[in-house]
Amino acid sequence: MLPLKGRQLTERARAKPQQQTRMRRRFRNLRPMSAFNPEMRAFIHDERSNREIEWKPDWASHYREWAFVHPDGKIEWRGLVLNGWRPFVVGMTERRQGRMM
Repeated sequence: MLPLKGRQLTERARAKPQQQTRMRRRFRNLRPMSAFNPEMRAFIHDERSNREIEWKPDWASHYREWAFVHPDGKIEWRGLVLNGWRPFVVGMTERRQGRMM
């Protein structure tokens, strides 16, 4: 099969680089894990899967007991490699998910 060129690219193929750029921008402004407070709700970034996970304060005790801190500041915990976090903003999160109160 010949490679696709120019206008032959599908919309899906064109959307993929844009989606990756958006993801890079989204994860660019993460705070360091050294400033992370596991008692507070937040979004944490898993470097291994390149996805953002909503942090639940219920996990704090397990995190404190089992998290392994790498020399570069990343945290390994429950199969995740956490390399940054951002605060949980109630109003913004609910708007994004279409759950306005």
